[in-house]
Amino acid sequence: MVLRSISLTFLLILILTGCSEANKTITLDQVVSSIEKEDMELVSKGESHMDQLVSVSPHLFRFSGTDGDFDQESIYIYVYDSEDAVRKAVKEQNQNVNSLTFVQSFQHKNVFVIYATYKKSERHLENIEAALKKLE
Repeated sequence: MVLRSISLTFLLILILTGCSEANKTITLDQVVSSIEKEDMELVSKGESHMDQLVSVSPHLFRFSGTDGDFDQESIYIYVYDSEDAVRKAVKEQNQNVNSLTFVQSFQHKNVFVIYATYKKSERHLENIEAALKKLE
């Protein structure tokens, strides 16, 4: 009987720990750090209030060395409270893309990242995806 109680208590602790880990949110600093570990240098341009999705302003970054108008490569990082909010942002984002010729979006947990450029370029896509997958 004592062994059964200990086993049930241990099982309950495992379940609760697993649930709390599943709900752990990712921060902006974690996303930026992970991207920069993939040999991509980001330059912060602050919040972009004009590009809100689901009432959240993204943090805008440019890749180092892409300051000209036509070679700009940007990353918009949205950090939400939940994965459900990210799903809503994805739907809203699909309606908002207009003047950029190449846009790729990435979702991971409570984070939504948009890679945007005026000319098609896929040189950072694999690194961004790898960086996000490393975030747990």
